[in-house]
Amino acid sequence: QFTNEIFRASYNIKAIFLTDLVLVCVNALMVGALIYTRQLDSAYDMLRTMTIAYAASSAAGVMLALRQIEFGFRCDRKLMARMFDFGKYTMGSGASSLVYERADNFIIAAYLDPAAVALFNAARNFLRVFDFYRQGLALIAFPAFARLHSERRQQDLRALYEKGIFFSNLLLVPVVLALI
Repeated sequence: QFTNEIFRASYNIKAIFLTDLVLVCVNALMVGALIYTRQLDSAYDMLRTMTIAYAASSAAGVMLALRQIEFGFRCDRKLMARMFDFGKYTMGSGASSLVYERADNFIIAAYLDPAAVALFNAARNFLRVFDFYRQGLALIAFPAFARLHSERRQQDLRALYEKGIFFSNLLLVPVVLALI
């Protein structure tokens, strides 16, 4: 997550894609291997695969961001005050997003057993294709929309929006059909 924020700040979309690709592929391959060998028996098995996938993704992120990371610590009070001022408004959004993303695990765990939670999280890994799409929109499309809107180029904004919808359907409809 830390290196992905560095990549977002420097518009290094390729590196974000690579770290997320490592996460999804390692997780999907390990879960697939556990399912194939019939060894996915507990939530611990799923937790172990997720931990290994996150570690592999983090290692890939650090390797890709090595030149951009400054090791050391310094505390600038004005900067910390500005960060806190910004953070107090985004904390609610982050907290509600976290609850939204994880509430289903707690609901499943309350009604079923840990194996059902593990199975649910294994199945959820195949839906990460939509996360790639959403991140792509956040990194590429929204800044373009904002720029065209601020420049009051309504015709270009409309054209970009229409092309975006067309290519979204071209991409997402086959993915949805494959998942179904």
